[in-house]
Amino acid sequence: GSDAARDSITETVKHQLGAILESDSAWTATFSDVPISHVEPSDGAFRLFTWNVRNADGSFRYEGFLLVREKDGEVLTELCDMTGDITSPASVQLAPENWYGALYYEVIPVKRGAKTWYTLLGWKGVSDIETQKVVEVLSLTPTTKFGAAAFPEGRKRNMRILFAYSAQGKMTLKWDPAHLSIVADHLAPTDPAFAGNPAFTAPDMTYDAYYWD
Repeated sequence: GSDAARDSITETVKHQLGAILESDSAWTATFSDVPISHVEPSDGAFRLFTWNVRNADGSFRYEGFLLVREKDGEVLTELCDMTGDITSPASVQLAPENWYGALYYEVIPVKRGAKTWYTLLGWKGVSDIETQKVVEVLSLTPTTKFGAAAFPEGRKRNMRILFAYSAQGKMTLKWDPAHLSIVADHLAPTDPAFAGNPAFTAPDMTYDAYYWD
């Protein structure tokens, strides 16, 4: 179908899902028969819904709703995918209206003192040749933010981790509760001449692990 038809369907889904999330069944509806990703942490602080739309040119657009419990009720926020305008996605903290869109499939709460950060694992189709996996951090106080300076790389700290690889490949990124770590397939160029090109990057049968320090 055309992009216009996809836009129409997306708006319908957004309207219907938004109506449910603003109703009394916002915290109980299962959405098991709807093709959207849905995660919520063990502490019940929020429900996060994400889905995507594939454009005619092979690119992807992401949509999302974040429903947060607050002392005096709940707050529903729409996420706005601004991927095309985010020039250095690993190094910037983002707000819901300036979101690096992805489909989140796992959430891991991390508590330090009175504050909780929520680590999100996500899938991000980019194009016909590139797919990404994302380690994102969501914090709800004092305001909702995506990204935290938690990932050292040399002298700097990145706000999120991005893994870019061939759209023809598959990459594992998962939480390992036994070792309290995030385990990822290690990515390497399939040919040294193409180092740095996601279309020629794939898992090499080794693994990386990320631990909270």
